[in-house]
Amino acid sequence: MQGKGRLYLLIGVAVILVAAAGLYWTNRDPGVPKPTDTATIEGVCLACKQEVKATYHATERQPAVCPLCGERAVYGLHYCFDCKLRFVPNLEPAPDGGPPRKPIVTTCPVCGGSNVSGYIPIDPEQKDAELAPLPKWPQ
Repeated sequence: MQGKGRLYLLIGVAVILVAAAGLYWTNRDPGVPKPTDTATIEGVCLACKQEVKATYHATERQPAVCPLCGERAVYGLHYCFDCKLRFVPNLEPAPDGGPPRKPIVTTCPVCGGSNVSGYIPIDPEQKDAELAPLPKWPQ
């Protein structure tokens, strides 16, 4: 009897665990975003000079492909807290001969300061900031 009681207890615990897992699975919040392998940036296409939102694969480096002109020339915008400008940093040549790359350390091309961040369009301070002159795009 001792062995059967233990078996029934283990079966009961297993049934409870399966039921709890089922309840958890069916009652999960569907609003939780799934991990994605893409990134979207607020940027400027240096080929067509338009401000755009561009999406690129997380394993790629900027520049992203412009949704307007199709060129791989979209770089994310940054914001300088010192001179209150939105900007694309000065670009560096790619070692593989591809499109120019953003520098590892971002500084403002106008004042040279490092008090910068990525541009956040919903931030009231950054929203109406002027755009600094853009880096030259190799044609």
